[in-house]
Amino acid sequence: MRFEPIVFFIENVLRKEASLTGRDLIFQSIGSIYLQSPWIGFGYENTIVSNALGSISAAYNSAHNSLFQILIEVGAIGFVFYLGLIYVALKGPYKRQTKDMMIAYGAICAFILNFSRVLALG
Repeated sequence: MRFEPIVFFIENVLRKEASLTGRDLIFQSIGSIYLQSPWIGFGYENTIVSNALGSISAAYNSAHNSLFQILIEVGAIGFVFYLGLIYVALKGPYKRQTKDMMIAYGAICAFILNFSRVLALG
């Protein structure tokens, strides 16, 4: 696949970087931030990411990825509980697979994805 038209559009029309619009810089720093407190994290709505990345750009105030943000906030222990909660919430409706349960399953998925986005972006 040719990416030149996509790169041209991103750089010249949107006036953004083609390298994930700066997310590559964020993702490179996430690992070192996480390793400072890998088990219990830094707490909900902490400023560790914005403090660590603020020198690069003021726009980098979160991990820009829900799962990375949750991992930094609650650590590995909380992240396992978070994934377990998602598993439990989605296991029941998926097994039943009736029309009503699939609608409920879709609603639960939408809620979880929205909650993750809100949690990561504030």
